[in-house]
Order: sequence, then C-alpha cells, then structure tokens
Amino acid sequence: MKRLLKKYQVKTELINFSFLLDRMGDILLRPLITIPSREAWIYEKPELIGKIRKGLQEAKEGKTEKIESLDEFSE
Repeated sequence: MKRLLKKYQVKTELINFSFLLDRMGDILLRPLITIPSREAWIYEKPELIGKIRKGLQEAKEGKTEKIESLDEFSE
C-alpha cells in the first residue's frame, strides 16, 4: 500500500481513495483527486478551464504585462 501511495503522490499529490467492495468480497481502491468546493465551479465550464490553462501557459512563457494601477486597468 505504501508503494502505491508513493507512486500516486509523486505524480498528483494524491492521498485519497474510494473503497469499493462487491458481493464476492473483491476490493477496488479507486484513486481520487479532491477539488475544494469553492473551486469546483471552474471545472463545470470547459471553456473557462481552457482560458485558465492558456493564461498559465502564457505566464510560463513570460507573456505578461505589468499593470501600474489596478484602478486604471479595471476601467
């Protein structure tokens, strides 16, 4: 079990599992990734996820713009 946890933690920071037991006594552990409820709405809108990923990629590439005044920017 520790080896399984270590494998998933390295890739996804995963520490949660769904535990399923069938009538024959077979056990299935299904890895889960938990999303805070305050962030779940983002994943309900695929177009929004795309925009967020694009923005993160642009920031990674250094395609940023310095804003001198937040008030002027919001107008």
